[in-house]
Amino acid sequence: MRVLSGGQASQTRGLVLGAGVATTLTVWTSLADPVQLPKLFLGGILASWILGILVVGLVSGRDTKFSTGQWALFAFVGGLVVSGLFTDVKYRAFFGTWQRHTGAIFYMIAAVMCLAAMMSFTSHGVLQLRMALIFLGVVMSFHGLLENAGHDPFPFNTLYSPLVGTLGNPDFYSGFLGVCAVATFWYAIVTSSNLVRGLSVLIIGLELFLIMKSVSVQGLVAFAIGFTLISITRLWQWKRNFGISAVIVTCIIGPIAILGILNQGPLASFLAASSLKNRFDYWRAAFEMFKAHPITGVGIDRFDEYYGQYAAHIQVVQGQMTDNAHNVFLHLLATGGLVLFIPYVALLVVIGFTGFRAILKSKGLDQMTLVGIFSLWFGLLAVSLVSIDNLGSTIWFWIVGGALYAISHAPIVATVPHGKSITKVKNPTRKITQKQNLNLLTPALSLILSLSFLLFAFPEVRSASALYKLTANAENLNGAEYAAKLKEAVLIQPSNIDVLGRVASLAGGVSNYDLAIELSKALNEKNAMSYYGNMVAAISYERKKEFTQAIPYRIRLTEIDKWSTSNMVELVKDYVAISDLVNARLIATKISTLYPNSEDATTALGLVNG
Repeated sequence: MRVLSGGQASQTRGLVLGAGVATTLTVWTSLADPVQLPKLFLGGILASWILGILVVGLVSGRDTKFSTGQWALFAFVGGLVVSGLFTDVKYRAFFGTWQRHTGAIFYMIAAVMCLAAMMSFTSHGVLQLRMALIFLGVVMSFHGLLENAGHDPFPFNTLYSPLVGTLGNPDFYSGFLGVCAVATFWYAIVTSSNLVRGLSVLIIGLELFLIMKSVSVQGLVAFAIGFTLISITRLWQWKRNFGISAVIVTCIIGPIAILGILNQGPLASFLAASSLKNRFDYWRAAFEMFKAHPITGVGIDRFDEYYGQYAAHIQVVQGQMTDNAHNVFLHLLATGGLVLFIPYVALLVVIGFTGFRAILKSKGLDQMTLVGIFSLWFGLLAVSLVSIDNLGSTIWFWIVGGALYAISHAPIVATVPHGKSITKVKNPTRKITQKQNLNLLTPALSLILSLSFLLFAFPEVRSASALYKLTANAENLNGAEYAAKLKEAVLIQPSNIDVLGRVASLAGGVSNYDLAIELSKALNEKNAMSYYGNMVAAISYERKKEFTQAIPYRIRLTEIDKWSTSNMVELVKDYVAISDLVNARLIATKISTLYPNSEDATTALGLVNG
């Protein structure tokens, strides 16, 4: 396996852990997207710097072969590139959905972190990783206490539980805090200090309390997995019979807990999540997208534009839209197709198999180290089955996965004692010169890559800043000034379809319908599937009483979201307004056929029948 030399490895480990901590904690409240975008921006800069180190390390280490896990990671990156090339809206392929930002850049950052971990981590480095997660758990818990008391230092505007940490969502917060609690429990199990054990119990108790306050079970699931795996291993090492008993108890309680999460059995009232029912709709739609676009998917992070076409006729929450499958596997399958899904699964299988094999072959403290990091990785993997990738916590899934693979693969990699050499160096002067050249090349390449990413991504940040200012300062501008600022925001990054859509909506919100229509048309040219573009244009024309102009956009919306009867009712109104009762009756009949006796069906028939 290609690995970095001792000095490079130590430096890279520090950078990876620092980048992970910084990315998780970073927020920027003066942006329209205060959570995910700043994480993407900072994470991209740091990952670019690390990539420079990796490139030099790979070039200088050509005498060793890539491992299976590294090839699987390269295959994933290749699949990402292919799917991105086939995505119709390239901006979305790169940057991802608004306030998610799970596009190609997101996964490139994750892949760089994973490769860096594969090439740099040792058993000692894994202990540093554990401390990083314990530290994050403490910081996030302190922040959670402030949020719970109503004193959040970050003025988030959230529709969810107030406990969102620096991740912007209670599910993300809960799941990640559960993983941090696993890291703390792992430390408590292996330490010989009673003081550390006592502090660890207090930290875990606080983390579990905040997980419960977040009203999300994801953290409980992650912690239960880690707690179980670590406890079984410790009991097995102590007395085999105790370990066997623990496995039996787990096999009994585990299925009951899973049924409880699915709202079945005695634990349903405690574990069931109401949002899980909605996820079944999302998962079915994702699979339908895959069946229609099996090779390259509907496009990287294009789930939102296609959901309305592939959603079930009868949904748990009728008419609810979503921009993600809420299952990482299904989301990648739907949006990236098999060319992305297969290498992703292959990578996880290789990491999981290599880690599990190493656990079986190891003993004592080494085995506990492997089980500890495997528990962290598997807990994050389990959360991904019902959640969304977000850089603040997902970056740790890739770092931990790379580190797990590195230390599991380590026995296969020959290590040379310091000061020794496998082969005799024929020309030591040349060797020293090469090393000096590499020492100069590494920071130069890292700087070039980091600056390149900064220049590429900074317009995204400027656009989000301009949009935030437009929203916050609207009352301080007159109509002409506000319109000028709206146009300026669009010009910062013309390819940014998300800002364009929101600026169009803001223009319509202040009754500047001509500008709203102009911006909507520009958006529809860049993204023909845009729900925002067609909706804002339709509403703007209707407010201007130009119903004939509004009708094509309403018809387009029936294709984008084929079950939306509220849109169909508006289309009926438009047809009635221009006295086209034939088409009005056709749409009203369609509503009645789709949802007989519904409120929208009654309204539509009332409009037609006068």
